Amino acid sequence: MKLQDPVLPTVPAGGADLLTCLRAAREEEDEVRGTLFEGAVLTGGDLYAAALRGCILRRCRLVECDLRRCQFEDVLLEECDFSGSRLDECRWSRCVFQGGKAVGASFQGAGLWHVRFADSALGYANFSGAGLRWARVTDCDLSAAVLSGCRWKGLSLERCRLTGANLFRTSLGGLDLSSCQLEGLILSERGDELRGAVVGLAQAAQLAKRLGIIIKEEQERPPERP
Repeated sequence: MKLQDPVLPTVPAGGADLLTCLRAAREEEDEVRGTLFEGAVLTGGDLYAAALRGCILRRCRLVECDLRRCQFEDVLLEECDFSGSRLDECRWSRCVFQGGKAVGASFQGAGLWHVRFADSALGYANFSGAGLRWARVTDCDLSAAVLSGCRWKGLSLERCRLTGANLFRTSLGGLDLSSCQLEGLILSERGDELRGAVVGLAQAAQLAKRLGIIIKEEQERPPERP
């Protein structure tokens, strides 16, 4: 299946206040639709179970907010900051997170379908137990991120920094990690998570050392006497 892009309105409505719209929609058990939000700033806000559809968020900062069980459908997020926010059990469908930050944010148990993360800082984020289907993560920093117990299908990781990432009980079989930085991965004792993963030669040597395997270089044989 091909990764699907967000379906967005040609001319979204603008000038609205993000917090006011989300709270009003939640009280009416409705969703915010077809709106452009720019420069919204909120720290520690309660946006539990809010829903957005066909919206654009541009340079918005929702830091340390409660966004658990929110729904994002056909949403474009450009240069937004969700650092320290709780997005547990959220549902993301046909969304793009471009040039943003979610450092230390929690996505535990989230469902991410047809989602793209690009050029974003996701270090220390917690994706444990998340489900990713047809997702692409490109040029992102996932240093020390928790990716344990994740389920995925159609996932692509390109040029990502996974230094110190926790991949315990997340199968990487069939996933191409050859363009990623893999130093200091946290794995099970036997490293079964790596079985079937695609890596480069230098990465293979590094991972072998991590698993206690010593690779011995072959010595050149002396020329045979005539």
